[in-house]
Amino acid sequence: MTYVHKVKGSWVQESMGDISPTLYVSAYRLRLDGSDAPHVLINSSNSVYECTRNSQGQWSASVLATASNNTTGFLDGFWSDGDNAIVLYSVYESYPSYGSDFMAVTKVAGVWQLPAVIERSDSTNPSIQVTQSPDRARIAMIWADASGFRALHLDGTGWHPTLLLNPTSTYNLTYRVGFDSSNKVHILFKNLSPEVGYTEFKE
Repeated sequence: MTYVHKVKGSWVQESMGDISPTLYVSAYRLRLDGSDAPHVLINSSNSVYECTRNSQGQWSASVLATASNNTTGFLDGFWSDGDNAIVLYSVYESYPSYGSDFMAVTKVAGVWQLPAVIERSDSTNPSIQVTQSPDRARIAMIWADASGFRALHLDGTGWHPTLLLNPTSTYNLTYRVGFDSSNKVHILFKNLSPEVGYTEFKE
């Protein structure tokens, strides 16, 4: 694994030391915390790794506790700082239930907590969009399954699910989620029938 970043206008390639997963890597994400320090998530075979870089440029990795060995490709995380974070991922449910559980693992004062289920989808491989507000106080995620086009957002009082609409062929929708400068959620999805462009949902 290598980390590439720009220093004074020039790109610098940096080794991530001993972090070199030898098993199948199904997903990875790079995020910056409030001080612009990088954090990398890697889903390698049946383990999820958090990779962090200290002020001297040295990388280290730790394994997060996950609820199952069926962690799927969706994986993302957000850091307030090096000691406080949340990692989101989905776990595939096999026969007879089928579907996916959306899981959250939080890091509090430098200690990763046990994972918790925050929502369920009837899709075994949900296409999920997720983002964080500019003030880092809220997280929004959206996806589509047989029950409709759905959203889930986290704020200071907890997770809040919303069924936005129930169109046909929700699995084929194209959608994006984001926040404006006032930290309000905006969601765009492309209409399939009639094809009239995009519809926007906003707070």
